[in-house]
Amino acid sequence: HVIAVSPPLLDHCRAQGVRTDRLSYVPNGIELDEWRRTRDTPDAKRALGLKPHDTTLLIVGRLSWEKGVDRAIRATAEIAGTLPTLRVLIVGDGPQRAELEALAGQLGVGDRIQWCGWSRDARPYYEAADALLLPS
Repeated sequence: HVIAVSPPLLDHCRAQGVRTDRLSYVPNGIELDEWRRTRDTPDAKRALGLKPHDTTLLIVGRLSWEKGVDRAIRATAEIAGTLPTLRVLIVGDGPQRAELEALAGQLGVGDRIQWCGWSRDARPYYEAADALLLPS
């Protein structure tokens, strides 16, 4: 069974020969009212123990190879010297966590990364972030 998350993907699946009885459409989206800010970015950073002027990047997801978190850690190492206030929040857990923590240490950016673990509600982290990384 194929679940398409947008009308163009639904059309693409049909064009590729996926039978209608094996195809569903589930919109990929969020309820905006559920994601309204509860505080400004500096206050959200303080609540997570960050400095208000830190440049905070956020990754939310399972820590497994297909999510590409290793690429984000390598990129962090590449730009860390030019951005002294850089901090990366990683919200999630998974089979690659120990390996990723080791990589961050080897690349000298372990102190730049906050391993937040799995969270039922990632909204406080989104509010604290200056940018969201999707390294997959």
